Amino acid sequence: MKKVILLSLVTIGIFASCGKDKTTTTATTTTTEKIQKKWRLVNSQDIEYVGTTNVVDTIINYPYGTTDSIEFKTNNTAVASFSGMLDTVSYQILSDTKIILDADTFAINTLTANDFVMAYYNRVDLPHYDIILTLKR
Repeated sequence: MKKVILLSLVTIGIFASCGKDKTTTTATTTTTEKIQKKWRLVNSQDIEYVGTTNVVDTIINYPYGTTDSIEFKTNNTAVASFSGMLDTVSYQILSDTKIILDADTFAINTLTANDFVMAYYNRVDLPHYDIILTLKR
């Protein structure tokens, strides 16, 4: 009886290990799948330039509290929480490098499982300015 049990365990082990040798392909996570999560807001950086030049006039950093966040939902709305106040805006992912957030087009500068940096580059109004949002998971 012990031989049968031992043989059964060895057979199960062999079949289980055979399955591990197969080559598997991992599915690539899409930009949409990466973004549609709750992100902690870490910092917002406003960079103002002199007129239409690339000369920096002012840089202002706005660090956020530990509970400030933006959650990108599957229905193309984003719920932002700032100091306990909630705001819901729409968003649309245009490509792997662009997202429209509340009618403004942002560049996706960094997007990993834990880091999301997006930037709005205003080159229409004077003076030119950038808004860089840093989010983490």
